[in-house]
Amino acid sequence: MNGKNELKIADDQISSPAYTVDLSSAILDLLETKAYGIYHMANTGYCSRYEWAKYILELTRWKGKIVPVKSSDFKTAAQRPEFSAMNTFPLKETIGYELPDWKGATKRFLKDLGVIE
Repeated sequence: MNGKNELKIADDQISSPAYTVDLSSAILDLLETKAYGIYHMANTGYCSRYEWAKYILELTRWKGKIVPVKSSDFKTAAQRPEFSAMNTFPLKETIGYELPDWKGATKRFLKDLGVIE
């Protein structure tokens, strides 16, 4: 298999994907509350970079191969934490809702791009 049909994606880095459409809406709602402080915002749930890429590639019906690897397999200038999922407390208590889950947000993003129907 040539390099164009195979992707190596780190499976040991866990984070919270975030869709900017959801973030901007929540930021506007937060501003209207006049609350202050530090708020972490991301779509709900978390996944590894590998899980996220696999989900995207399944939705787009990509025919290549995706291979889980360790982040240490890549030479990068910056070290990334293994677990960087965000705790969004007290966002729900402040604006009255949580952002949608990362899978739904990813699917909407791909639809908005016109990549999937």
